[in-house]
Amino acid sequence: MSMGRKPYTPEQIGERRKNLIAQGKGLAIQLGRVPYATDFKKENGTYSYTTIEKVFGSWNNFVEACELKVNKVTYVPKDELIWSLLSLKRSLGKTPTKYEFNEYSKANNLGSSEVAVRQFGSWNKFLTHCGLEVNYDRK
Repeated sequence: MSMGRKPYTPEQIGERRKNLIAQGKGLAIQLGRVPYATDFKKENGTYSYTTIEKVFGSWNNFVEACELKVNKVTYVPKDELIWSLLSLKRSLGKTPTKYEFNEYSKANNLGSSEVAVRQFGSWNKFLTHCGLEVNYDRK
């Protein structure tokens, strides 16, 4: 038999959810902005970041449960990344640079070029997958 901790009961999860949401909202008020996971680690009360992941599945799920805006999008389905890139390409009339994609993504709360690189292996592979020419503009 494993010596690890027992899984949370549904009642424990429900109570922890309520307490964590209250702490998250309180920390947002204290900081005057949406907290980052690192803020919660520094300022945590009763619960740890690990508990947040166990109860909510991810930091972003926790932030959304607190009715706050997610700071950083860490996963976007491939089809949404492709749509975003092609939409920006239509708007610019050329293949977007990583910088242009990041600015567009930030303004629209979408995944950054980092998310695309994780999904496709590199920025150039992402462009090629979308049928766009690789650009060598460093900006």
